[in-house]
Amino acid sequence: MIDFKTLKELAQHLCILYVEDDEVLRTKTARIFSNLFKHVDIAQDGNIGLHLYSEYHLNTNEYYDIVISDIQMPNLDGIGLSKAIFEINKEKFTFL
Repeated sequence: MIDFKTLKELAQHLCILYVEDDEVLRTKTARIFSNLFKHVDIAQDGNIGLHLYSEYHLNTNEYYDIVISDIQMPNLDGIGLSKAIFEINKEKFTFL
């Protein structure tokens, strides 16, 4: 079992995108993530998440290390977001 200190050491160099439409859950989870990860971007739906994904790549010439998404969201759901990200980044995409 990994303790918080070890988790923080492992995660401190990672950048993530967190996409969640529930405002309370998004805010609380983002606060936890910001204590763990190097960089956290947050979106309230798949369209905004996809825009942030593209912008992050344009600005850094890298992709997020981790994308965490809700499944059911307005505008573009998590499945649609995952498919769009896969199309952008087929070579580096890993499914867990």
